[in-house]
Amino acid sequence: LFSLISNIKNNEQQLIEQDNDYVINLLITILRLLHQTSLDERHVDLTAYIQELFQSVEDLFSNKYNKQFGLTILKSLTQLLKDYNDRQALKIEFLKGNCLKTIEFILSKQNNSHVICIILLFIIKFIYNSENVRQSFFDYGGYEKIFNSLYYIETPTMEFINELIELITETTTVQILYDNTMPIFNSSSSSSIIDLFIELINPHIVISLIHWLPHIKIIEFQQKIVYSLNLIFFRSLQNKMIACSNGIVMALIQILDNNQQYDKIVLGNE
Repeated sequence: LFSLISNIKNNEQQLIEQDNDYVINLLITILRLLHQTSLDERHVDLTAYIQELFQSVEDLFSNKYNKQFGLTILKSLTQLLKDYNDRQALKIEFLKGNCLKTIEFILSKQNNSHVICIILLFIIKFIYNSENVRQSFFDYGGYEKIFNSLYYIETPTMEFINELIELITETTTVQILYDNTMPIFNSSSSSSIIDLFIELINPHIVISLIHWLPHIKIIEFQQKIVYSLNLIFFRSLQNKMIACSNGIVMALIQILDNNQQYDKIVLGNE
């Protein structure tokens, strides 16, 4: 199967859509079967299979004719991370398979915002709700090596922004609060009508979002991020302390110093 993908890459051929779906279904099915069987039952090493899988994705991205196929495989892997029952263990296997190196390499060659969003969605689902993976991602330097690609995204979708904001608390609570407390600017009607606990789980993605702010062209989306951060920081003393001890305040100061045109947006909410 991997030889087939390699041959497609080397010969600059494209699979038709039906073939794409067939190959991807095979890749995912084999991955599931290998992961769900015991070591003595496997005829193929799981780590080796995952390494080959991500290497194939990398190879496909290196050919402009087959980039879309590689992107479709990544979408399927992202969906797997959302739906798979034992996704926590599967994420550890992805780490062993050097998936982060593949993602970093692919992103280093991209400047298309749509493609970058799809790749980052894989990473979002990969580190979501997994403390071990989140720590490994931090140790790898992923917030700098991978999330710096956000700078190429000037007009994101609101759905993409919501996915990133959910990484901060690993819940949808912030969105619930946002929907119920978002003030009408220049109005006094901003009192909270519900009281929900929010824990700041991932301060590192907050810094990535703050540094991304000047690159976002849509003011409404800047406000969405800043107001959401405001909800999180001021929900508890613990969150304020985490923000101070993890460089978030310094990141805000840097944005204000270097991007005076954004002062009103940030200061108006922070």
